[in-house]
Amino acid sequence: MSDQYAGTTPEHPRVRRAVRVVMIDPDDRFLLMRFVEGGDTWWGTIGGGVESGETDLDAVRREVREETGLAEPQIGPCIWLRDHTFPFRGGWLRQVERIYVARTPAFDAVCADPETEGGCFGGLRWWTVPELETTTDAISPTRLAELARGLLRDGPPPEPVDVGI
Repeated sequence: MSDQYAGTTPEHPRVRRAVRVVMIDPDDRFLLMRFVEGGDTWWGTIGGGVESGETDLDAVRREVREETGLAEPQIGPCIWLRDHTFPFRGGWLRQVERIYVARTPAFDAVCADPETEGGCFGGLRWWTVPELETTTDAISPTRLAELARGLLRDGPPPEPVDVGI
């Protein structure tokens, strides 16, 4: 799998179009997935790459099914944008993300096949905003606690907002 990143540099990374989804349950908890890659671990929103021929919403629904087991997610608008270049599997990746929101019922999230996550899957967990604000774990995007609090207070923005890294 790392061959696709061989020879990439920060100036010439492999570019990947991706979608993510901020899943919020009735208790205002946020579902995050733990990623483990190259000795690093972090928590991030559900999602992944958009496959050839897929729309963003098709990709979001597929990723939610694969990563959480929720079969019929009700996806809301695109709320955030993120463009991040980082070292990945011996090379560099530039991931351009469109991040959607989804209010979901409370459910026990279970990744259908952790191996489909390229060996990066490290678990799923529901987080409250106070937990996001006080954790020492790495969170992605880095401003997620602040963004989550604003989302709960103000609702989705009228246009997608760039959330930085």
